[in-house]
Amino acid sequence: MAVRVSVGMADLMSEPQFRSERVDHAVYGQVVEVIREEDDFAKDILPDGYTGYMLRNGLGECSRGGRIQDSHNL
Repeated sequence: MAVRVSVGMADLMSEPQFRSERVDHAVYGQVVEVIREEDDFAKDILPDGYTGYMLRNGLGECSRGGRIQDSHNL
């Protein structure tokens, strides 16, 4: 499922844990692909091919008008 980052910057982490290593980041409005969800995290693929985990509350659904809709239940 394609979603957009709804916060200024979302860290992409190596594991679905708050203290895991940051491997990359995505910025507001960037589209990422969600592979699966694990508790508060979503496993994502960035456009540059990096994969990792982001907090779900920093992601929003893409609406028809291209605007971001904040969503905690992706």
